[in-house]
Amino acid sequence: MKSIKFNVEECDGYFVADAADYAIVTQAKTWLKLLRNIDEAVRLHFDLKSMINIVLS
Repeated sequence: MKSIKFNVEECDGYFVADAADYAIVTQAKTWLKLLRNIDEAVRLHFDLKSMINIVLS
């Protein structure tokens, strides 16, 4: 399984996650919602059906 590293910053009340090596960016107001958004964005980007391994930095 390949891991995708996300850089996370807080900006204007939102957490913004940007994939280090892929054109994947998402945002949310809470950490839980951000994790869900990252999962959804990665699955859509790669057309995956199952859960992925999320690494935040």
